[in-house]
Parts: sequence; structure tokens; C-alpha cells
Amino acid sequence: MSNSTSSIVISGGASGIGLACAHKFASEGATVHLLDLNPELGEALAVLPGKGHTAARVDVTDSAQVEAEIAKIAGLSPITGLVVSAGIISQTPLLEISAAEFTKVLAVNVVGVQNVMAPIARNMVANSVSGSMVVLASIAAFNGGGFMGRGAYSASKAALLGLVRSYARELAPHNIRINTVAPGATETPMTESLSAEARTKILAQTLGNRFLESEEVVSVIDYLIGSESSALNGQTLHANGGSYFG
Repeated sequence: MSNSTSSIVISGGASGIGLACAHKFASEGATVHLLDLNPELGEALAVLPGKGHTAARVDVTDSAQVEAEIAKIAGLSPITGLVVSAGIISQTPLLEISAAEFTKVLAVNVVGVQNVMAPIARNMVANSVSGSMVVLASIAAFNGGGFMGRGAYSASKAALLGLVRSYARELAPHNIRINTVAPGATETPMTESLSAEARTKILAQTLGNRFLESEEVVSVIDYLIGSESSALNGQTLHANGGSYFG
């Protein structure tokens, strides 16, 4: 659970799970800083409870742009938390996907994560902050994706597991934790873009025969951001309603 002394950056914070996180943290008294390219970013910021929140249109694949914005945020107060929610999906199969599309998915979903984590980690270390980071992976990293994204998407989310485990070891001496949450099928703009046929087939693979609500995943993220989860580092929590037994 976040609190009034928390300053939390959320990439992909204008919609879906990222936006739900912003509402949750802000309602608990935290100051949240949204990074997104979504044109609805301003609207997302306007409805957050509390004061001091910020929002900036940032392309996570542009490291210089990300670092400049993180520096602005850090100038307001030391950053204590990070949720990496920005990502794109690809449903193009191997026999059809282009090198450009494959590269774009990895650029956003992997390099983009690195671009956000690195300057925030440096800020936390410089300010001796006992911080917490949560990276959104996916059930696709474990079950091969299927209708939740094909090879490029699955590969990008699987890469995050190795990234987080490695950085958990590096950051532990600085009292900074980093974990992943692997959601299953969740009602977000990303899953809403799927075809009716794909959604029906996804539902058939879930134990509850339903898509999760963003708030259900957020409760897991909120736990990992807070001090209550101090024993967890380098871990993956599966928030999928039983679609995958991790």
C-alpha cells in the first residue's frame, strides 16, 4: 500500500491497469506521475483525487526523452515507486510477421521498460530511497500467448522476467525491490481490441469464464509497491484467475 509520502511513476498510466493503479495510489494519498503517449492522458490526470500529480506525453522508446522527464519528476520529490504498464500487443503469427513489427514490439515492451527503470533506479540510489518497482509481464510469458498475443508479444513479456530477476539482485544492496505481476485476460483497451472470436476462446481457457477487472490486478500491484511485501524481491505474482498455475 502506498501512502502520503509516496511518489510513484506509472508508465502507461493513461488507461487500463496503469490508470487503475493511478487512481488506487492517489486515493491512498500518494503523488502519482503518469507517462504515456495516449491522447487521453490529460483527462486521466484531471480526475485523480488529491494534488501534486503530473502527466507527460513520453515515448518510452526514446531514452533521452524519458530521462529528461524523470529528472523533472525527481526534482519535485524523491521517487519511491515505479509501475511499468506501458506496452503493445501483437497478434501476427510467425509466418506473417515482419521484422519491423517484431522489433517494434520488443522496443516498446522491453527496451521501453529498461529506459524507464534505469533513471529511476539511479534516482532511488542517489537519494537512498528504499523503493519498490513493479513491472507488468503477462500470462503470455508462460503459456505462449495464443489469443493473448503471438510470438513477439510472448517473447517480450518473457524477457521481462529475466530482466527483473537480474536487476533484483543488483538493486537489493540498495534496499530497492523489483517484482513482476503476470496478469491473465483483463478488461483493458488492449483486450477490448481483440476480435469477438478471440475473446470467446480466451474465456474458454479461464476457470471463472470471465475477464478480470483492472482493479483486481491493481490490488496485487498495490501490495508489491507497499512495505507489506518486503519479503518479495525478484518474484512473479500470477494474477490470472486460475488460467495458469504458476
